[in-house]
Amino acid sequence: MLAKVSELLHSARGADLPQAEQLLSQAFDLDSRSPRAALEWMRERALLGLLKGGGEIAFEDSISRAKEVEVKESDVAFARVASFLFQGDTVGAAALLPKWDDKANKDAWYELLAGASLARAGDTHAVDRFAAATELDPGLVIAQIHLARATALDGDAAKAMERAKAVKDTLPGRPEGAALVTLAWARDPARSDTAPPDADETIKNAADLPTPLQFIPHAVLAIRAVGAHDWATAKDEVQKGLAVADGPGVAAWLGSIALDTGDEQLARKAALSAVSFSAVYPPARMLAARVALVGARLDEALKATEELETSSPDVAVVRGAVAYERLDLDGLSRALEAMPESEQKLPFLAAVQLAPSVLLGQGAIDPAKLVDMADDAAPWSDLVAMDAALDQGAMDQADSIAAQWKGGEDRPLRVLRLARLSRYEAHLDAAEADSAAALSGGTVTPRVLAERVFVMVARGRAVDAGPLLAKYPLVLGPLGTWLSAYAVASQGKIEEAKARTSTLDVPATGAPLTARVIAATALAAMHDRHRAADVLKPILAAGYVGVDIQNAALAVGFKRADHKGKPPTFDGP
Repeated sequence: MLAKVSELLHSARGADLPQAEQLLSQAFDLDSRSPRAALEWMRERALLGLLKGGGEIAFEDSISRAKEVEVKESDVAFARVASFLFQGDTVGAAALLPKWDDKANKDAWYELLAGASLARAGDTHAVDRFAAATELDPGLVIAQIHLARATALDGDAAKAMERAKAVKDTLPGRPEGAALVTLAWARDPARSDTAPPDADETIKNAADLPTPLQFIPHAVLAIRAVGAHDWATAKDEVQKGLAVADGPGVAAWLGSIALDTGDEQLARKAALSAVSFSAVYPPARMLAARVALVGARLDEALKATEELETSSPDVAVVRGAVAYERLDLDGLSRALEAMPESEQKLPFLAAVQLAPSVLLGQGAIDPAKLVDMADDAAPWSDLVAMDAALDQGAMDQADSIAAQWKGGEDRPLRVLRLARLSRYEAHLDAAEADSAAALSGGTVTPRVLAERVFVMVARGRAVDAGPLLAKYPLVLGPLGTWLSAYAVASQGKIEEAKARTSTLDVPATGAPLTARVIAATALAAMHDRHRAADVLKPILAAGYVGVDIQNAALAVGFKRADHKGKPPTFDGP
């Protein structure tokens, strides 16, 4: 009977547990003081918790019986760890490991529960514990499942797929193998757009999956819905996935999918879930940082990345995005250069890699590619694409990108771009509302202040620009003076504007495009045609002919030439 119990426990089928319990009961009837029966009972309790969740599982009776029949303390260690783990006391479970590691490290069940505890705590060494369990007992299926899952969530993508396929081969016809292959595919940053057949099988057999794998069908359905722009379904599936999330890795991943839907509150909920499991788990902190970015809380985003590896692509995205929004070329370069060269070309980083060129106004992007770029899953793709479209005067593409944002256009960083689009298209009421919302909705950056001043001038309220700029003297630096001079000159006070800028150097060609456009616009308003033309010539030559650039160019004497189906060009004065 006990041999059969061991066989059932090793196979890790939830449906077999009632039979295992019945056999254990019969075994105790035959020999109530059997040490082996006592040990198998504790293992059955542990497996039940791993397969179905253990909030209501008590270990006191099984541990007491094991002590009474003199089961070795080292053989009981896994049950003590499991008792803490299943009651939600992850800290208590992890605290037992130093005590028992040397004494129980030859027990596969101990290594399995140690791995489960570390995984719940967000410790990537959980993979090592699961691997040790499979080496000590190669037939322990639950250890194989957890090893493949942990590798997919926190390890190398290629190794994750290799292990998932190995489990699938070991468990022919069982849903766990297909689910693990699906998970490995879904977690691969370089995955193909077409899901493996295992994904459909996993969704079909969702009800048969054990608790540790129940999130996978929801995650896959959410990913598919994101690809189809079916935001309601994607959000619903993320919610369902979070309801069965059993660790920070799962919650953080679901949160990253939630970010793709543009639902900041759902992503924040996932981040809080991940942090509740482990406040030190790096992906949980990264999710918190990315959620802060969506809300334009730039300082909060940077704070969340403190003490994380700067070489991480995820950290590079956050720090690069913050630098991009602040027109900080040096910060953007540092964020990218901190990564290993082998990772700098990851598709995930495509937009951040392109950001320096857009920020500098160098190497104009083919307008036909901008709309597709904005629809890319790479972080910041939509914002960089919109900036490029507006800077290059590709208004049709800018309108198309704005149309893609329907349903998620209230995000502060998008609102900022929509304000500029509305101003360029002379929808000044909309520009007023959006620029004010961008100012109040997140961290105030040079981009935010510049757009707000441009809108004020366009609406004949240049007099309000001075008090606004005075509130944020540290945000703009010398750009604040150029913006102030632009506002003053727009009121007809040309000499006062010239006096304000008399000691300033004009931004060099290597300065951010926004800074040069602000200076050129101010110089044009001050009728300083020579210096304005010097700033504008390299900008126009690079193919950047946004509305602000065009207006400044025309004001200082450039001649416009229109071309059917192409942006205009300008001949120097």
